[in-house]
Amino acid sequence: MNNRIYVRRIINAIYHLDALYVEGGKVSGANGNIIVFLYAMDDEKPHTQKSICKEWGIPRTTLNSIVKKFEKEGYIVLRHVPSTRREMEIILTESGKKYAAEVLEPIYKVEEAAINATLKECSPEFVKDFEVFVDNLDAAFQGKEGK
Repeated sequence: MNNRIYVRRIINAIYHLDALYVEGGKVSGANGNIIVFLYAMDDEKPHTQKSICKEWGIPRTTLNSIVKKFEKEGYIVLRHVPSTRREMEIILTESGKKYAAEVLEPIYKVEEAAINATLKECSPEFVKDFEVFVDNLDAAFQGKEGK
């Protein structure tokens, strides 16, 4: 099998995975971008719109709409990031944390079942291997050598 076939299979799996989360979100009543936003915020680390766009691939205008909606609904508050001109940190409120848990809990349960089944067949190293591939792909797109 040549390498092009491997890459095509990986990309196909990624798009299939993305579609699964869009469908899974419908169960929770949230669209795919909201799920990604909540996923990003659920690690309880500081995030800005810029960092979420970069790390999670949500278009800037889409994320801005989510942030405005969530701020209006009281799910988040924005706090100015010191030493920046306009950057704001996004913080989940208690009601935002509750909403995130409601949306993400059914997804986390499905993920747990899937990862348990996967680990019966695969080494946990498959995650690291995939991360290495993504890092090397990023470097190649940037014109740098991979690891």
